[in-house]
Amino acid sequence: MQEKWEAREILKEKVQGPEEKPVMEEAPGHFEKESPMHRGAPRRMKIMLFSRENPFFIDFSNLKHEVGGATKLWGLPDRPRPSLRENPIQFLVNLVRYAYCGLVFFLARPFLGRQVSFNAAVMRAITYLSDQQEYISKQLQDLYDRLLRMDEDLNTILVANHKSIDQIEVEVKNIGGRLLRTLEKLDRMNGYLGAPLKELADFNFQRFEDRYRGKEAEIAARQEFAIHFFKDDAELVDLGCGRGEFLELLQAHGIRAIGVDKDPQMVEYCKAKGLEVVEADCFQYLRNQPDGSVGSVFVGMLVEHLYPYQIIDLCTLLYKKMKKGSHLVIETINPRSFEAVRNAFVLDPTHKTLVHNLTLEFILEEAGFSKVSTNFKSQVPPEPGVQTIELKDEFTPNQRRVLELIDQNCQRLEEAVFGCRDYYVIAER
Repeated sequence: MQEKWEAREILKEKVQGPEEKPVMEEAPGHFEKESPMHRGAPRRMKIMLFSRENPFFIDFSNLKHEVGGATKLWGLPDRPRPSLRENPIQFLVNLVRYAYCGLVFFLARPFLGRQVSFNAAVMRAITYLSDQQEYISKQLQDLYDRLLRMDEDLNTILVANHKSIDQIEVEVKNIGGRLLRTLEKLDRMNGYLGAPLKELADFNFQRFEDRYRGKEAEIAARQEFAIHFFKDDAELVDLGCGRGEFLELLQAHGIRAIGVDKDPQMVEYCKAKGLEVVEADCFQYLRNQPDGSVGSVFVGMLVEHLYPYQIIDLCTLLYKKMKKGSHLVIETINPRSFEAVRNAFVLDPTHKTLVHNLTLEFILEEAGFSKVSTNFKSQVPPEPGVQTIELKDEFTPNQRRVLELIDQNCQRLEEAVFGCRDYYVIAER
């Protein structure tokens, strides 16, 4: 039992790792005693539980050799039979030995029968254990081979991952460097923009519109063009309603409308006139509405206050939130008119983007709107315009052609300089 326990501890150490003590390469005490059936010098059976190459390999070659030898020794030997072919003296000796052995076997067989049966049972058990040990050894060898293949695969994966990690580290360092440089630029820009933005936050936009945009009655007259687009709508949303000129116009025509503006002064001014207005950013207001729940929408002089990406986001959001069949009207400054740019766009410090009508049409079509078209309005009065040349009868044909060409060029120049100040784009959801 002591030998079995020690061998089990050795196997446990090989599988689970040593516990800071030398690994035993030899199972102590195995077959140290002298065999009762094989008298002579004691023989030690050495079993290498694990080879140095394979820690799971168990060498049972000596065990199989010993089992083979014990198989030959466990039974009673045959009695020597005398032969007449031998010389007379040898024949007599063998005859005496045969008779003596026969007498001994005859007298001892009743006592040795149980021992012989016991020896046979023991050998059968040893042979079975030897076969089982050989099977386990093969299974361990297969397991070890699989572990070797897995180890090679893991090494390959580790090498590849190590290279990937190195590449990621380099990319992260590069990105980190770019971010630091960008933050430095932003800090420098913040020094330039911080103070103006703070001052702009205190900008009184209501008083500015009262002075430079025009009287409310004039603005309402400019926006009356959009009424016939919404005459069949039950309700409407006015994004960026400002002083509420268009809301009052809709109210006068019996159309229920909700105004949206983020300027608290404008909201208070509209509510004081009895108009229904919500104080919110137009993006925030639309995101809070269910998809396909908003009716027709009027966006008057708002998109020039947005950045280009915000204009795209606004059109996409409008298409998502508006009902099918509803109408959208967007009014803004005409960038094709120098007069509009000089006296309208540049005048307002909150303006950010001049949007060409073809660009706005494309954005709306990409968002999904149909029946998109542009109309120009707010023509500059003719007084400051370019005057045409009066063609008199005394002019020769060549002079007339030259003067007509000059008039055509002047008209083109007038369109570029004194063109319509505003335009509006109509679209259907």
